[in-house]
Amino acid sequence: MATPSSATLAQRHKRLYLLRVLLKNAPHNLPGVSEMRGGLFVFALHPQQVRYQAPTRAQAYPVGIDEVAVDQQGVSPPIIQISGTFGEQGGHLNGKGLDGRQAQRGLENVVRGFALAVAQAGRQRRPLPQLEWHDLYRAEHWIVKPDNVPYGSEDQSSPLRETYSLTLTGLKLATNPPTIPDPLPAAMNAPHAACPLNPGCKIGGPSTPGCPYTRK
Repeated sequence: MATPSSATLAQRHKRLYLLRVLLKNAPHNLPGVSEMRGGLFVFALHPQQVRYQAPTRAQAYPVGIDEVAVDQQGVSPPIIQISGTFGEQGGHLNGKGLDGRQAQRGLENVVRGFALAVAQAGRQRRPLPQLEWHDLYRAEHWIVKPDNVPYGSEDQSSPLRETYSLTLTGLKLATNPPTIPDPLPAAMNAPHAACPLNPGCKIGGPSTPGCPYTRK
């Protein structure tokens, strides 16, 4: 057993989960989706579960009388399963407070809006937007396709909260992840340093105590 290292604690400190939409390699807000800023959708509360499954590219074939050989060709991009709830109070998105129901609708709108934008752009032979998943805790950055719209699920045992489940299939690494600077140095010189995720917030940024995104 060992206490968490300083590197682990630093990663926990800056934990954030983001969806980002790019069009022609530039951040892109989806039409009619008010829950985005700078192409980003930030999970107002951390997901309760984030799972990665990366299948190996292995093909087994028989050789001889009683043996099997394997042709190993690496590892596929992961399948990412994200589930959780925004609770009753939700959090802050796009500079405004949203309750849990509103935050849930925001996640649904982003995924649905992306799927519709891709379909429309394809029919009109325009450049296709792409969706990225950014897990700042694990430093996992992937271009993905959503496998479902994560509609909120209601349960009689917890009628005031909705839960969601979103599956993303990784396509390839995202080579230019968003830079989320530590706002603390700027906060030492300015009483209200601008947050890179929410410039209107007066807390200071995702690493500052009291941040509505990270609930610190």
